[in-house]
Amino acid sequence: MQWDFNKGLAYEFMGNFDFDINLTKWLTFSSVNSYRYNTWERKEYLDPQSKDGAGTLGSLSDYNSRTYRIYSNQLLKFNKDFDKHSVNALLGYEWNSINTTTNLGVANGFGSGFEVANAAAVPRSVTGGRTERAVQSVFFNANYAYDYKYLLQFSVRRDGASNFGEDAKYGNFYSISGGWNIHREDFFNLEYVNQLKFRVSYGSVGTPPTEPYPQYFMYKVENYNQLSGGMIEQVKNDNLTWEKTFTTGLGLDMMLFNRLTITLDYYNKKTSNLLYKVPVPAVSGVKEIWQNVGVVKNKGFEATVSVDILRDMKDWDWSIDANIGINRNKVSELYGSESEIIMATGSGWVDNANKLLKPGYDMDTWYLTEWAGVNPENGQPQWYTTNDNGERVITDSYGEASKHKTICGRYSPDFFGGFSTNVRYKQIDLGAVFTYSVGGEIYNYTRIEYDSDGAYVDRNQMNLKKGWTRWEKPGDIATHPQAVYQNKSDSNKGGHPDIWKMVHI
Repeated sequence: MQWDFNKGLAYEFMGNFDFDINLTKWLTFSSVNSYRYNTWERKEYLDPQSKDGAGTLGSLSDYNSRTYRIYSNQLLKFNKDFDKHSVNALLGYEWNSINTTTNLGVANGFGSGFEVANAAAVPRSVTGGRTERAVQSVFFNANYAYDYKYLLQFSVRRDGASNFGEDAKYGNFYSISGGWNIHREDFFNLEYVNQLKFRVSYGSVGTPPTEPYPQYFMYKVENYNQLSGGMIEQVKNDNLTWEKTFTTGLGLDMMLFNRLTITLDYYNKKTSNLLYKVPVPAVSGVKEIWQNVGVVKNKGFEATVSVDILRDMKDWDWSIDANIGINRNKVSELYGSESEIIMATGSGWVDNANKLLKPGYDMDTWYLTEWAGVNPENGQPQWYTTNDNGERVITDSYGEASKHKTICGRYSPDFFGGFSTNVRYKQIDLGAVFTYSVGGEIYNYTRIEYDSDGAYVDRNQMNLKKGWTRWEKPGDIATHPQAVYQNKSDSNKGGHPDIWKMVHI
């Protein structure tokens, strides 16, 4: 007898056509061109005699997708030295496109052992889709050095993306930077300092939306009573344009004793035309729309230290690297008349946690129903709400409390970084990499299901961690309310301590 299975098969083809032409000793034309084709097929079969297939009398799902990518990069490169002067530059064009087609067919009602849709009693559903997107760019970059002491760089580019409005598909970006190799100066004579370099930069970059068609007026076409029908899925935004980030940076690079390397960086970023999918009144027929919503500012500092403990030995090498970063961000402006924007996160199939965009606050601020603990007299969950006088008071109604949400921390960490080490003995290498993030809060969606106080009886439940307690009798001071079979109190919803302080290593 044939039992359940899930099979997948993938094919991939990659082809490249690249070449270089040396026009002169200092001028070269380079061309990189590639084509990549992927197919993915998946067949899932649930036998009618299995537990999962009994409800549908057997089920078969056939899925396939085809994706092809075209990439082309054409560069004209200049590189020449004049006495103590060194100049290199490039002028380029780039094209990058991706096209994907998907199909899914599901059929029910099989005799055991049949694995083709033609044997099904009921064709359940047929779905499919196609997405296309492309980006093209023209750019120029130039670097100049005098005696390798003084360094200058300038770049400018124009990018166009298919997933922007008709009036704003293209964006212009640029950068300028300079460097000073102080250790190459005649007056510098500290022998233990092998490198001392100061850097300064200013420039802009652009970010497109993550979806392929955020700018178009779109309909969602579905089967209704065996007839094809459409409903509004998205309203258009012809003015949707590039999110732009302007960054000022200062940096210092040092090497000491030919073993110790230190890199220090400070940055100040201003991001305008911030791209978000924001909620709109449902009376318009849609729930969300992509918009350029405002301005966010970031300031941060990063430090990296690398040391060669053992080096240039016959059999041994050993190095250690460590870094730390601190970033602070703040929403400085929202466009239009809105004083704040509340956005849902997560899939929404269990519960949504909201984030708040509001001038003066971190862009990853949580906006949630506030948990007030467990009532020690009856073991019922409690939340905070706001009364008519604007005071925060306790309620046992989650529905009432969810009308008066409040700020409950932020996702952004206090600091983050990593460390690594690499050891070589003869021809044997051993490396280890660690990352860490400390501070900030995360919203643990899984606890809604697996720490549900009895709401989800068909799922395994987690053990209470050390320090947590369950209410059992009047007078108990507990972290968790009374567990009730098929609990209807909403005690597992947002606001039950699902925000965890983040210490990740």
